Amino acid sequence: MPESLPKFAALKIGGFAAWEPQIIAYLRFKGWFNIVNGTTKKPTAKDPKAVTKDEQDAIDNWDDINQRAAGTITLTLAPEEVAALRALLDTAIALWTAIKARYNAWYEFFSLRLAPGETLDVFAGRAQEVIVEQVKASAMGEGQLS
Repeated sequence: MPESLPKFAALKIGGFAAWEPQIIAYLRFKGWFNIVNGTTKKPTAKDPKAVTKDEQDAIDNWDDINQRAAGTITLTLAPEEVAALRALLDTAIALWTAIKARYNAWYEFFSLRLAPGETLDVFAGRAQEVIVEQVKASAMGEGQLS
């Protein structure tokens, strides 16, 4: 029986709060989330010039899960998100990090409120800092920043 994709709305602007817990739950169900969030690091050989079969099997397994997770995440993105993140689609960790950075910046921007007693100049400065961070996060998703 072929595997089916998760059944929830694709990630697009304004949909991160609903998408994130669903994709996390799906990735956990599949046993992939620890690779996606960076908890499980890619295995390495003790001696790169003499890789054992067990070491190579562990490396291949990690690579397989990484590819499956990256593919699954990509298939749950709206076309405009795939376009924005196209440079990062090959690695689950980079893709996940970029998505989180993009949407955390947007959330912070839309959560801005004038604090009691805050002047408009100070508020504008805070807003500008958030916008700069959003631009950096968007550029990172487009492969323009390292």
